[in-house]
Order: sequence, then C-alpha cells, then structure tokens
Amino acid sequence: MSADLVWKLVNQSHSKLKKQKSIGVTFSAEKGNVANINTRAFSGYSPEAVDVTVFRNRVVVSVADKDSINKPATRFNRTSLKPEAQLSSKAAIAATLAAGVNPVVARMAAARADRLSRHGVHKVKRSKK
Repeated sequence: MSADLVWKLVNQSHSKLKKQKSIGVTFSAEKGNVANINTRAFSGYSPEAVDVTVFRNRVVVSVADKDSINKPATRFNRTSLKPEAQLSSKAAIAATLAAGVNPVVARMAAARADRLSRHGVHKVKRSKK
C-alpha cells in the first residue's frame, strides 16, 4: 500500500490525533512524528518517519526502515547518541540524513535532539535500600 493512500485514510481519524477545537489546531502524537504536526511530511505513518526520545539518560534517534513498513515491531532503527555527542545536533542530522530522510524533517529531529540533550537528560539518582 502506498504512503499517499495510507495518509489519505488516516489523516483525519487515528488513535493518536489530538484536536484542539478551541484554537482550531490538530496535533498528532504518534511515534515518529518529530514536530507533532498532523501533516504527511511529519507523520509517523510515512516511510520517512523519525523519532527522538530519551532512554536511560541518552538521546535515541529512531529512523523508520522503508523496507519494513508492514512490520511494526522492527520498523525503527535506533541510534543512541554518545554522551559527548548529545549536545551536537550534527550527530542527529547525520543519523537521519544517512537513512535518506527529508532534510526539513532531519533539521526538526536535530532541534528536538538538541532540546532533549540540554533539558531532558539528567543524572539518575539511585535510591538506597
């Protein structure tokens, strides 16, 4: 099934759609939507989806594999950025552009990785038992 057909089917009704009726804006919260905007370019359902998260105090850049679009469990290839490279948005851009992602989406992913590395990654204090 083509990406255009999938987008036509799910753009107005899917489980991760967040409609703000008071201001007339629609957001989307699915995995792979870096900007949380409900458009085809940023959609997590597109073959060029990119996701940036924090896992175990590291920034993780996940890029969708175009060949495994029908296999949701193995769809994303994850790259964990090293702690010294987390403040560099160049590492996130390199990880996304190497996979053939739209440059606009790659810049959005780099900006999100930069924000998460500055504000979202904190040292974990282990509780004493």
